[in-house]
Amino acid sequence: MNIIIEQSKIFTSVIGAQPYDNNKIYRLINYCIETEVDNHLLLYNYLTKELLSLSENEKKFLINATFDTDSELIKKLINAWFLVPVDFDDCAFSDQVCNLVKAFNNKREITNYDILTTTDCNARCFYCFECDTIKKNMTKETAIAVAEYIKKKSQKKKIHIRWFGGEPLYNVEVIDIISKHLIDDGINFDSTMTTNGYLFNDEVIKRAKDFWKLHSVQITLDGKRESYNRIKNFIYAGDAYSKVTENIGKLLDNNIGVVIRLNIDKHNSSELFDLVEELAEKYREKKGCMIRPAMLFEDTGKYKFIRSDEERNNLAVDVKRLRQRIKELGYSRNSVLLNNAYKTNRCMADSKNSVMILPDGNLGKCEHHLEDKLIGHISMDPEIIAWKEYIPRTETCKTCKVYPTCFKLKDCQSNNSTCYDFEREEIVEAIKEKMEYTYLRKLDREM
Repeated sequence: MNIIIEQSKIFTSVIGAQPYDNNKIYRLINYCIETEVDNHLLLYNYLTKELLSLSENEKKFLINATFDTDSELIKKLINAWFLVPVDFDDCAFSDQVCNLVKAFNNKREITNYDILTTTDCNARCFYCFECDTIKKNMTKETAIAVAEYIKKKSQKKKIHIRWFGGEPLYNVEVIDIISKHLIDDGINFDSTMTTNGYLFNDEVIKRAKDFWKLHSVQITLDGKRESYNRIKNFIYAGDAYSKVTENIGKLLDNNIGVVIRLNIDKHNSSELFDLVEELAEKYREKKGCMIRPAMLFEDTGKYKFIRSDEERNNLAVDVKRLRQRIKELGYSRNSVLLNNAYKTNRCMADSKNSVMILPDGNLGKCEHHLEDKLIGHISMDPEIIAWKEYIPRTETCKTCKVYPTCFKLKDCQSNNSTCYDFEREEIVEAIKEKMEYTYLRKLDREM
């Protein structure tokens, strides 16, 4: 048995090893995810974050074992929480671990900032959840105040900024102002951006790399040229698709990573299969590009809709097929190494370490709530309050492999109390890809 990724240090600190009891019968914990690579069995404990590799003989032994066998392999798996007693309450244990980790790691420093430079945009997507939001631009004075707020809150910790909008590049001046003040004040920071990519050019990309410390962007493509231009409906005349895809290439050439998000729905699902082939050919000589399909949110934008279960399941099949093709082409977002960082929240909404800064200096916790659920203003130095109310556990949770990181917030528009099989399957398949990639990368390093 080889350890590919060690158990999370914080889990080890708050829980420790499970003692072996020869009077008990054991089983695999629900959170053990398995996949095979090169005749080796990979076991990943989604709760403890440990990744193991078992040889072919160990794999055969494990398959035939009743887990009451007095063997060194079984004892090690019990100590590492891969095996638990048959009457063990996996969900209760996961909740206990999460609460202990939160108490043990109760940091209050704000290290993650979502900064909206504007709520205005140069595109007019029919599905945009901000379509009815009042349009506001951050002023120079507010940008200076934002930089001062970050400086006061940073406490010499490295901070992470996500530039957001509207379209963040629609008000590029305030990005310059905030970045300059942070650099002048010696604040250690980096940034990412969610953008439609239209307003990048050579000069902006140079500033982004050297001055904004931008290391990656997310850009959405909704289809091939004709569909993209129709759906984005930019305020400018001309071929926006060519401009945006050219800008993606320029970003990659400057070592700024690009995650291409493919918004998928029944109106464009078949076309996206052709699009990924086109993108793979276009960027095949470049590094740092990932492609990620995602279903459009329901009940948002100008044309609100609710999918039937049949529509949702059909679309899930398309998403799965599309992800598989993206993986085959080498552009999967899951081609990244697993790590043993411990996650105890869903997003910035239920994190004490994250805050959203709106163009007028108001503070919020979710980009889907730009005019309500606000928590204060940068001028008032408020206590950052995280959303705390979660949807209660259901029967499905008892056997769910990804329960340890499933935090369904009651106020969240992007999830509800319904758990769909395809959602869980997607997460598990993504984890298996990362397990395989991490294992193979370790083999490469050792050769």
